[in-house]
Amino acid sequence: MICVYCISHVPALLMLDIPGYRLPPALLLLYLMIVVQMSDVFQYVFGKLFGRTRLAPSVSPSKTVEGLLGGGLAAIAIGTLLHVITPFSPLQAAGMSALIVVAGVFGGLVLSAIKRDLGVKDWGSMIGGHGGVLDRMDGVCFAAPLFFHLTRYWFTP
Repeated sequence: MICVYCISHVPALLMLDIPGYRLPPALLLLYLMIVVQMSDVFQYVFGKLFGRTRLAPSVSPSKTVEGLLGGGLAAIAIGTLLHVITPFSPLQAAGMSALIVVAGVFGGLVLSAIKRDLGVKDWGSMIGGHGGVLDRMDGVCFAAPLFFHLTRYWFTP
């Protein structure tokens, strides 16, 4: 239920009619996916390079505070630079990116806790070394509804 309902907000971005936004709405979807995935990748990289303090060791032992901070800031910077493909100003894009990063981290932790409770390591084996497709989408599960509703609330009539 979490995954189906939450991920359904991703294609719902295509239906938003934002006044003054003349670019294809698929770019909003692209923006969301880039920020979520770059956050995940850079959190891993910064965690490996500088990680000392475990974020939630009983849920996800490899996540670190340093990885979260470094990866989160890198993803916010990328999201801010990508403001040109959104209806957001640079400051709004930074804020949206920060919310996407935070929601993505919670999505990753919640779905890791569910997997741990079920006694499974990954949701599948489709992507070698990364688990299944859902393992790549865990951050999107929480970020998509938040991004969709904030965009709809603030940028549509």
